Amino acid sequence: MASSLFLAGACVCLASGAGKVVWKLMVVLARRNTWLLYRQMHVLMPAGFALMLIGIVVAVITGTLTPASIGAALTSLPSGPLFLLWVCAMCAMGYLGSHLDSSDPKANWVEQLTNAAGQAALLAAVLLLP
Repeated sequence: MASSLFLAGACVCLASGAGKVVWKLMVVLARRNTWLLYRQMHVLMPAGFALMLIGIVVAVITGTLTPASIGAALTSLPSGPLFLLWVCAMCAMGYLGSHLDSSDPKANWVEQLTNAAGQAALLAAVLLLP
């Protein structure tokens, strides 16, 4: 899919995630909390995903993609189970975020490892799309 909106959204999400990593490194290594780096993810990540979704909708409206081709890609092997693993990991992140104390280092590691596993599954699923 050659959608400039989708690509722009993916770039915004990537930049937001990189900003979150920089923020975490600054907190741990420099013991300095930069409010802007902390808050940006709550704004930029949803904006990036919204742009990606709009890109998909525009591609469907213009006929570049069909709902059937999207469904076939999302359920194909090996991508389908990897997409499902990603969804499960993101649901687990929601649960962990609402039930664990994120200031606890052990809880933070559990959240980060869950997120890393989920994002790795998503990357593999996208790279293995037919």
